[in-house]
Order: sequence, then structure tokens, then C-alpha cells
Amino acid sequence: AGTDTDTMNPDYVYSESEAYGAETYTEPDNRDIKEAVGRAVSVVPCVLALKGGLGDIFKKDEDFTRGISVHKNSEGMVSIRAKVIARTGSHTSELIRRMTESITNNLQSTMGLVVEKVDIEIAEMLSADEFYDRYDPARALH
Repeated sequence: AGTDTDTMNPDYVYSESEAYGAETYTEPDNRDIKEAVGRAVSVVPCVLALKGGLGDIFKKDEDFTRGISVHKNSEGMVSIRAKVIARTGSHTSELIRRMTESITNNLQSTMGLVVEKVDIEIAEMLSADEFYDRYDPARALH
């Protein structure tokens, strides 16, 4: 690394760490992974919400980390568990396939993570009206 006078010199060649800052890559933590999973699930049609513990509901545009658990193994691969509320009439096998694909692609492309396993639990299946009546009365269609 050069001195301050070196960096004033137009012929000075910056090191990569000087040019791009001294930040180094850090492994994503579980909260970052959970948020990426939540965002991946939120774009899948027929998913109404993530379902956290004790019956807490987190609509797709709110907290993206609730209802999701992450486990990293010793090789750095991740396993994901997610609880969702799906729209009645959804084909569950197709819905689970789409969520798994979305999660796997999102974690690979945004964080470079290899997904070992995705376990999706459909906690409830409701119509949109039932969902809003039960969990968001202010938005219910009454």
C-alpha cells in the first residue's frame, strides 16, 4: 500500500483492496439466509404467508425470517425448513416443487450456497378471504 502522497500521484497503481475497500467476504449468517429464503418463497404464487411459532403469521411483505429454520452442515451445505400458508386449491406437490426450486436458485445465485435439503410444511390451506378474515381483518373483503 502506498502513502497519502502516493495516492495523489496519477501514476500510482491501487491495490485491489484499496480500489474496492478493504472488506473481505464473510459467510452469510442464518438471518441473511432466512431472509433470502423468505423472499424466494414470497414470489411463488399461491403462498399466502409464512407461519412462525405459536401461530404467528407473517405476510409475504413483512418479516421474511419467521417460520424458517436453517442448518449448515460441516461442508457448508444448507438445509432449510419452512412453514407456509397456501391458497386452497393449490396443487401441493407443484407448490412445494416451485418453492424448493425458488429457494435453491435464490441461495445459489445470491449467496453461492449449495442447498442439501428443503423441507416445506404446508401449515394451513385457506382461501384468500379466509386468510384475511382470520389473520388480517383490516384487509378482509367485507
